[in-house]
Amino acid sequence: MKYYTYAHILPDGRYFYIGKGSGSRLHQKIQREKHWHDVADGIKYTAQILARWETEAEAYEHEKLLVACFRDLGHPLVNRGIGGSHSDEAKARWQNTEFRAKMESLNKSRWEDTKYRSLMETNIKNRWKDPEYRARMEALNKARWQDPEFRARMRAIALEREAKKREAKQQAATTSQE
Repeated sequence: MKYYTYAHILPDGRYFYIGKGSGSRLHQKIQREKHWHDVADGIKYTAQILARWETEAEAYEHEKLLVACFRDLGHPLVNRGIGGSHSDEAKARWQNTEFRAKMESLNKSRWEDTKYRSLMETNIKNRWKDPEYRARMEALNKARWQDPEFRARMRAIALEREAKKREAKQQAATTSQE
């Protein structure tokens, strides 16, 4: 596959840049923003391909997803925007249910790959070892739980899970009695 999404990772395991590329883009230091150079120059960072894609559009969409996820996790990303192509065409693609289903399926299959899952789990575990990261996440989670809308969403999810568990138990009981 020609295109890929990639990350530049600080020595402490935190991600500082998410990109889309082809060829040797992930290793290039040219055509980078000043913010990128402010972080990358003078340190030994790791460049890692996270996923490969058939089309540039798919890679752009995955880049956007990764930027949003890693920002939510508190990574100090130097990406200026939200990642991906900012064209109306790219935005319209996500409105297409077929395209959205394809992307969800591709992302799900990546997580089913034991090598990818192991890599991501290791990265996540390493992040939590950093006291600064842990403090940021604790503050973020505390703020989230103080938001009534967030609490209501979490309560609805918990109630739905409990209802599914009860239903599964009832079905198991009914099946065993037959």
